Amino acid sequence: MADRRSILISIRQKYVECIINGEKRAEIRRIFPDGVSRVYVYVPTPKRHVIGFFEVKEVHRLPIAQLWEQAGRISALSQDYFFAYLSGKEVGASIHFDEFTVLPHSIPLAELRRHFPKFHPPQSFMYVSEDMETLLLK
Repeated sequence: MADRRSILISIRQKYVECIINGEKRAEIRRIFPDGVSRVYVYVPTPKRHVIGFFEVKEVHRLPIAQLWEQAGRISALSQDYFFAYLSGKEVGASIHFDEFTVLPHSIPLAELRRHFPKFHPPQSFMYVSEDMETLLLK
C-alpha cells in the first residue's frame, strides 16, 4: 500500500448510482491531488457510508470549457450544474475510471468513527491511511 496513494471523496447517492450502472465514468472536481491511484467513495445521504472504490485511469486538468468538451458527457452532470459547480475556477479536474468496485460490506459512518474517533466525511477529499484502507477492504 505504500507505493500508491488512496483518497476518500464524498459523492451524492444519485451520482453513485450512475457510477454503478456505468453511466458515469469521470468524476469532476474543483481540486484533485497528484499521485492518487485509488479513490474510495463515501455516500453522505441517506446512508452515510463508504460504498466502494475505483482505480484512477487518468486525470485531466483543463480550463473549464475544455473540461466540459472532454468529460461532460461521461460525468452524468447537466451542463448547467457542471458550470455552476466549477464557477470561479479557471481549471478543473476530471478523474477517469473504468470500473467501480462495490465493497462486499459498506462501512457506515458509525463504524468509521468507532475506529477513527476524529473522522469527518470529507468536503473535498482526505487521504486514506493504511489503517483505514485495511478496515475498508476487510
